Amino acid sequence: MPPRKPKSFRVTLRGRAAFPIDMLRYDRAVPASETDAAAIERSHMRMARYETVTVDMPSAPTVDRWKSFWWDVTKVEEQHA
Repeated sequence: MPPRKPKSFRVTLRGRAAFPIDMLRYDRAVPASETDAAAIERSHMRMARYETVTVDMPSAPTVDRWKSFWWDVTKVEEQHA
């Protein structure tokens, strides 16, 4: 039987504050698209508006830690490589 490929997660986040850039490092996440990267950038320019960002990460998100930065995990999809 071939070895199982590691799973990853596509996570949708919604926040009203500047996107916590350091959380990308903490959860080893990357923006899922250029559109998501632009939304992260916008969040630092317009702090009063909600932004939705999708990121890819190799493990489940640290939900409570995201929440501490005013970003909610609204969807988690398991991805199979």
